[in-house]
Formats: sequence, C-alpha cells, structure tokens
Amino acid sequence: MVEMKSKNIESIKLLLTVGEEDGNCLDESWIDVLKCISQLELAQMIGTDGLKNSTHVDERMLQECLGETTSQSVVVGVDRIFQGSSKLDGDAVVHFVRAMCEVSKEELSAIGNPRMFMLQKIVEISFYNMNRIRLQWSRIWTILGEHFNKAGCNANENISHFAVDALRQLSMKFLERGELPNFRFQKDFLRPFEIIMNRNRAFQSRELVIECISHMVNTHYNKIISGWKNVFSVFTMAASLNDEGIVESAFTTTNFIITTVFAAEFGNALDSFQDAIKCLSEFACNTSFPDISMEAIRLIRLCAAYVSSNQQQFIEHQWEDSANLQDAQRIFLRGWFPIMFELSCIIGRCKLDVRTRSLTVMFEIMKTFGTEFKNEWWKDLFQVAFRIFDVMKLAEEQNE
Repeated sequence: MVEMKSKNIESIKLLLTVGEEDGNCLDESWIDVLKCISQLELAQMIGTDGLKNSTHVDERMLQECLGETTSQSVVVGVDRIFQGSSKLDGDAVVHFVRAMCEVSKEELSAIGNPRMFMLQKIVEISFYNMNRIRLQWSRIWTILGEHFNKAGCNANENISHFAVDALRQLSMKFLERGELPNFRFQKDFLRPFEIIMNRNRAFQSRELVIECISHMVNTHYNKIISGWKNVFSVFTMAASLNDEGIVESAFTTTNFIITTVFAAEFGNALDSFQDAIKCLSEFACNTSFPDISMEAIRLIRLCAAYVSSNQQQFIEHQWEDSANLQDAQRIFLRGWFPIMFELSCIIGRCKLDVRTRSLTVMFEIMKTFGTEFKNEWWKDLFQVAFRIFDVMKLAEEQNE
C-alpha cells in the first residue's frame, strides 16, 4: 500500500479505459481488469490503516494517491465497466462473468477478512444483463448460478445469507418477465435454492431459503411455470427435517399452493404435479408433526379432485418430457397413479394412525372417482393395493 505512486493510479485509469472501450476483445484478460478493480476497492477500504506505519514524506504522497482512487473519474470509470457489461457481445460477456466469479471466489476465500465487493457487483451485472436473449442469458447464468451455489453454502453466514437474499432479488425480477412456451429456464434459474437447501446444514440459512421461496410463491405464483419443480424440491427437503419453524413454514406455503394456486393456475403446475404429491407424502411421513401429517393426506385427497376435474388439461398439455403416451395414459400415469402410489408409500412407512388415514383416503378416492377409471387402470391399481397387504403381512410375520 505504501508503495502506491501516481503512476500506479494512471495505469489503473488506463486499464479502466481499455475495459470500457475494448471489452469485446479482452477475453481471458478480463481477469486482470477485474482484479485491479477489486484491489482498488481494497485500497479505498484499508488505505487509512496503511498510513499508520508510513513516514511523513510517504504519508503525503500516499494521501494524494488514495485521494485519486476515490476521485470521480476513477469511480465513474469503475461503474462504467459493470454497467457496460450489457453492451458486450455474447462471447465477451461470458468471459466477463467468468472472470468476475474468479475474483469473487478469491475475495470470499480471503482468510480472516473475506470481502463481498465482487459478489455485490455480480448481483448488479445480473440485473443489467437480464434483458439479453434467453440463450445468452442461459450461458451467463450457468456460470453465475454455480458461483451462487458455492457462496450460498459458505461457512460464513454473512456471505451465505447475502447470496440467498441476492438470489431472492434476482428471482423476483426474473419471474416478473414470465416464461415463454416450451422454455424451462425458470427451473435452471431457481436451481441454486435447491443446492443451498441440500448442502448448507445451517438452520438460519435453510430458514432463509424457505422464507425466500415462500415469498416468491405468495407474490408471483401466477408467473411460475417450470419453477414449480424447484419449489416442491425445496419443500420436500424441508418436509423431512425436525426443525419446527422450517417444517411449518414450508407446509403453510405448500398448503397455499395446493388449495389456492392449483385451483387458479393448475395448468402452469402440471409438469410438477407428481413432485407436489411426493412433497405431500414427505410431510405425511414426518413423525415429529402428526397434525401436519394428517393435513398432508387431506391435501392429497384434494389433488385427486383436481385430476378428476382437469382431465382434458392432462391430455392437451405440452409435457416437459415428451413421452409418447395415449390420452388416457396421460391422465392415469401423470395424475391418478402418483396419488395412489404415494398413498401406498405412506401406508408402508408411517405409524398406525397416519397409515390408517392414508388407507382410508385411498379407498375413498377409488370409491368416489372409480367410475372414471379405465379397465386397464384397475389392474395397476390393484397391484398397488395388493402390495400394501403384502407389506403388512410381512411386517406381522416379522413381529411374530
């Protein structure tokens, strides 16, 4: 720090000019520009500490140099680098964001004094570049998403919480744009929430993930399409935990989705219907919260009514996986069978009261909607039912 001279400041200004005017040609050299900007911010942050051990002559020179680092021309030059990222071509911006993530990784891993300067800038450039065409943005997010995965799992809670909150802000902005037919980019964009929920074992971090997803659902549920898979994946992980606050919060939002969102926007969630049933099954099998278990089974029963009243949507929907199924098979394999299968899993996994309730609901569904079932469906449903009795018989023999 004490060796900083005016020629260093001039070099920095020149480097910023090169970045602004010739960014499309820098490729891997962006790393040098961004490291310089990172060190510039560090100099501004700790510059006064560097003065303490300097001589009187050095102090005056250093004071002038540090003043230059915060001058309007330098500050504006740095801002133009990040704001100008939206004008870079498709390949150049990929080099740019990759370099940003490398520099941010170094900042976050600094022993004793991790910094989030470049991580904050990553959030900014994400907003600047969100209006790019989908294919370009997809390439950008492949890199940024992986960096958020790591930042969100950082052992330093300040870093992980910042990363999760940044994801929330970006996701809300991204969801406002909606999702075009036959695109599944929401699923890729929201994937970091799943990764963080799975890998970060800290209670507060997981709680924050649930809060973010719940807020997203409550405010933008009519914009979510392929992103429902991420929502149910996160809540399925939450459903198996023993933390009361997390489980109850996740179930409250799941309840809202099944009772309100499915009633209004069922077509948007069709690709994730099986994920929803699996999620409810996990809630039902959590022995720590018996009230939630019973309520989850009630919601599965409600889902059966949705299948019955939306059969035409099951037939006409453009499914994410283009399996060559006949119309009737779509209704059964994507609607009725997941419900019956998960009810049978609950019966096989849970305690007596939950098991009994699940069995009752299974036969209620057969009795109420059985007239809609094709003859060939019954063969598969009987196999599910008979498997239940085989499991029970085996359990009794083992107890004897």
